[in-house]
Amino acid sequence: YPGGETDPEILRIRSLVSKHWFDQEYGASFTAIAGSIYDEWDENVHVQQIEFRPDLPNYVAFDYGYVNPFVALDIQIDQSENVYVWREYYQSYRSTMEHGQYLKERPNPAGYHVDAMWGDPRGADEAATLALIIGFVASHDVAWKSSVEQIKRLLKSGKLFISPNCPN
Repeated sequence: YPGGETDPEILRIRSLVSKHWFDQEYGASFTAIAGSIYDEWDENVHVQQIEFRPDLPNYVAFDYGYVNPFVALDIQIDQSENVYVWREYYQSYRSTMEHGQYLKERPNPAGYHVDAMWGDPRGADEAATLALIIGFVASHDVAWKSSVEQIKRLLKSGKLFISPNCPN
């Protein structure tokens, strides 16, 4: 870029992406990602008391596991594209059938609804089992690096919030 580090396009890109991504992709630093994945995380900013809002869409995201925990996150997104993780289910050593039964029967706030559910595409059996109990679970394979970068951008822009009721 002819303007160097003060070039308007460089400044625009720097304001949008994580420091890690910028340093590696534009600064040729080839920094290691290990140990510092979410350096944008600030508990004082990103942890907030969050209540379910019936007026917003609600999504459930799954990360399947048995020894490693099975995780289900309830996530809402507002009109400004702020992302709120307001509830988590985090449990090991249970079958997918048991997880599905628990999720079907757990207490929910007034007006609770689920607009869509998403899970890891490598868990076709888990998704099929959950579909029998709580409904269709979609999947879309997204590259890990792209997923991490998207979360980093949400953190950097102050648009991702996690409830203190989601300690994991």
